[in-house]
Amino acid sequence: IEELKKVGSEPFALMLTSVGHALAGHPDRARAAIGAIEESARAGRIGNDELAMVYAALGESSRASELLDRACGEHAAALAYAAVEPTMDFLRTDFECRAVLERAGLLA
Repeated sequence: IEELKKVGSEPFALMLTSVGHALAGHPDRARAAIGAIEESARAGRIGNDELAMVYAALGESSRASELLDRACGEHAAALAYAAVEPTMDFLRTDFECRAVLERAGLLA
């Protein structure tokens, strides 16, 4: 997490930092960057799949699955790794997110 802070406000780094904070048990720190991450998503600098990772890490399954569903509709490239990428483990174990990934044919 400390290394990612050095990257600054780069949207992808901000997303990874938020995910790291959430998974480390610091949801307030994770939520502190949500506004900037959401703005980056609206501006097209970060995808719905990446935004979904933040919400899933925070345990906000409904919002995460909604974003994953959008990402599937957009054929987001990162979703190709959903079945094997270790940083996406929590998406596969979340009931609602897993259901979206299964419907999209990304998980067996």
